[in-house]
Amino acid sequence: MNDRLDVVLPYGGTSGHAPDSASTERAHRRDRDGRTATVQHSTLEALRRAGERGIIYTELVELLNEPANVANPALSVLHKEGIIAKLAEKRDTCGIYVLPEHINGRATVPHGGMNYDRWQRIGVANGWLIVE
Repeated sequence: MNDRLDVVLPYGGTSGHAPDSASTERAHRRDRDGRTATVQHSTLEALRRAGERGIIYTELVELLNEPANVANPALSVLHKEGIIAKLAEKRDTCGIYVLPEHINGRATVPHGGMNYDRWQRIGVANGWLIVE
């Protein structure tokens, strides 16, 4: 995926799922068969190509030819782990995701499941957030 990781599985060793059994089984299957890793790799590559403009989930759905319930969680997991950033600005009412090197001083928002202190530590450690 990048120099730091192969696949991100932040939810108890999985990429995450809803509490129902079908969602759980699907997540475990996708994580095991490598499809989660493929989608995460492709998402990072799409973000590299998008540069400063970034990507919204609807664009990622088209680029990956995957449904929203595959593309959107890939963005969410990578954002949760601080690998990508979500800008405070919107495009077509959707959040814009960028690689940290393309934040360029724009305001970012923490992941919904991440406390603010952890978000700050990740941002400062990766050099894309300056705390005064």
